[in-house]
Amino acid sequence: MWTSEVVISTIFRLLNFGVICFVAVYLFKTKMLPGIKEKIAAKYAALKELMTQNKDLLDQQKDLNREIKEQEMFGKQLYDQIGIWSLFFEQQLKEQKEQQAALGLQAVKRAQLQADNKVTREENLEIISAALAGAEQQLRAQFSSQKEGAAFSSAVVQQMRKELR
Repeated sequence: MWTSEVVISTIFRLLNFGVICFVAVYLFKTKMLPGIKEKIAAKYAALKELMTQNKDLLDQQKDLNREIKEQEMFGKQLYDQIGIWSLFFEQQLKEQKEQQAALGLQAVKRAQLQADNKVTREENLEIISAALAGAEQQLRAQFSSQKEGAAFSSAVVQQMRKELR
């Protein structure tokens, strides 16, 4: 069954197979494995860098979210402040309108009072002028014979006219 040629042939086949495997393993370890290790190391370094970038981006996202919340709070505070200012401004505007209306009413009252005073003064001037004319006639009638009486009555009438003006 087994002949020596078959056994020797099988041994050499096994030996050749072993040598080929040894050469393949040797070539794989010396030539290919360092390149593969380098690629694995590069991929691992790239993965590590990506993980670091991911962590940094997450930190940035947290910071941005915090900043957005702060900006929203600031915006809300500003909006509330604007509302307060708006109410204050409206109140001031209302008060100013009321003051202007009151001043306008006072001006109308003052103008009416001045007009009334002017009419009263004119009436008083007419009455006083008439009274002076009557007084002058009476004084002249009483003192018509005396020179001093005429001078006195003229001086009194002139003084009264000066005071009226």
